Amino acid sequence: MPDVTEASDGYVPPPRTGPNPFQVVDPNVITALPEGCKVVAITPHGSSFWTQTAHLKTVSEEGGLISFFLKVALDEQGRRMLHGEFESMKALYKVVPDFVPKPLAWGSYKDIEGMHFFLCDFHDMTEEMPEVDSFCESVARLHLNSVSPNNMYGFPLTTYMGPLPQDNTWCSTWEEYFKQGMVRMLDLERKVQGPNEELERLTAQLFERVIPRLLRPLTVLKSIKPVLIHGDLWYGNCCTDNDTGRPIVFDACVQWAHNECELSIARQVLGRPLLTNGQTRLGLGERSDIDSAKRISELITSTIPFQHRKRTTTIEMRYIQCQNLSPFML
Repeated sequence: MPDVTEASDGYVPPPRTGPNPFQVVDPNVITALPEGCKVVAITPHGSSFWTQTAHLKTVSEEGGLISFFLKVALDEQGRRMLHGEFESMKALYKVVPDFVPKPLAWGSYKDIEGMHFFLCDFHDMTEEMPEVDSFCESVARLHLNSVSPNNMYGFPLTTYMGPLPQDNTWCSTWEEYFKQGMVRMLDLERKVQGPNEELERLTAQLFERVIPRLLRPLTVLKSIKPVLIHGDLWYGNCCTDNDTGRPIVFDACVQWAHNECELSIARQVLGRPLLTNGQTRLGLGERSDIDSAKRISELITSTIPFQHRKRTTTIEMRYIQCQNLSPFML
């Protein structure tokens, strides 16, 4: 299949090795298909850093063509990634079934040791930005119609943003959960980039001053509640369904979180002014301090462990955040 060879930040993924997972359809994948479906063809489809993907064509007992999307990954991390994606998509599908492909199964290959798969419905998509109103409406329904099973922030298992495991341990407050996630991201960043005294000093201020300043009032005022979020709603995970003309999203790493965490990333899809207008018009949630959303976005997007060119950017962003919110601590 065509691989992505280099990211915009210079990250180069390792070359593909091992047997071709799409030379034939594995027996366990066939077993996972809906009853009566017979395989016609399998072809590589799309591109990915962390997985391999294919278009699986079948024929039903009535003779109709039915297509499925197959994603595979290697080793234990690959197994956990695909398990997390299956549970993520299943949770989303329960709330907004017209916004995501229907997940069907996940499991392991029978004939290739260490190969694991995720199977879902196939959608013919175009890589165009989603139409604003329908995108906002779908995100609004997700946030407004989902209820945390225990009124806490987190998720029952680890989900992965690309290859990065999210710390989804249940927390009773958004401040606690957000800090927990940032600790995980910074630990992963440190493993990739190495230690840095300046970043460690700024990170201490981030945890002691910045995060409490932004997020503790939301807990004290009881103005937010945990909602189900996609978790990685950047433009690469949002397309337009050619058959319906509606937006469709995929590659989820869900968690029960503050909806502003989702919207701060989604601004990359539609742009801040459009999404803010859509949010107000379609009831995506209220904010008392609109700049706090931008700052939350900065906290998230300035720490991407596998982006090797971002260490300087991370330090600069930490300095700006700490200077703006705790200037006397620098």
